Amino acid sequence: MQNLSIPIKGCKNIEDMKERILAHLSSRKDNRLACNEAFKVISEAQSTDKKKSLALLDYYAKVEREIQGLDATFLDLLKTSEGDFLSKIKTRIKRMQDRDYVLLVAATCEAAAFEALKPLVEAQLELAVNTLNDLQARIPMLVEADVRLYQQLIEEAQSKRDSEARYKPCGDKCKRLRGELALFGSMEIRFMRLSWDDLSWDVSEDVYLKQPMEPGLYHGHISKGRCSSGGQVTFKVYRELLTSSNIIECLAEEGILSFCSKAV
Repeated sequence: MQNLSIPIKGCKNIEDMKERILAHLSSRKDNRLACNEAFKVISEAQSTDKKKSLALLDYYAKVEREIQGLDATFLDLLKTSEGDFLSKIKTRIKRMQDRDYVLLVAATCEAAAFEALKPLVEAQLELAVNTLNDLQARIPMLVEADVRLYQQLIEEAQSKRDSEARYKPCGDKCKRLRGELALFGSMEIRFMRLSWDDLSWDVSEDVYLKQPMEPGLYHGHISKGRCSSGGQVTFKVYRELLTSSNIIECLAEEGILSFCSKAV
């Protein structure tokens, strides 16, 4: 860890060293070199830890043999001052052996799990590779289809512009003729069926009908003429004179008023 300039103060075991190395790797840009150095450090630490464990077990075994060779009187004196020192040594040896066994079993289980998961992972990777290869093979076809679609859209847009340019004069002429026919029907035909004098307005006395009236809706009756009736009708006064340009809009409003009056 000193080669990587990683402080080792406070590291009590390999897990602390791993966490310290991981934090160091996260702050470095040269991850490749750092990882190589980190794996080397961890391997050396594990080897050193193993050597220390073996040396300590050997030391405990020697201490156990020396204690067993002591005089019984001295052993009783040692138990009186330090307790059952031999049992403590045996307990520590057993604990270290159990720890090594647990690490061995964990490594074995990890290897077994890796072997069990390896076929599944390989199958998933093979599926992903096949999917990517299939997608890579389809990309040229998709690009070609997009190019054809883009060209088709351009042609349709151009055809639409050509059609509009070709038929717009006819459409404008038809619209003008429709307005002129509607104006003729309103001014010449409908005016003959219903004259101003046939109308009876329901307005206040302040309104003088011979003067221009404010635009809006008024109620009244058709009191005379062929269309006379006792029912109430609605009149709408416009500010502008009827022309071929606004007659269509006026007739549409008339249709709305007629529909609303029937609905009521």
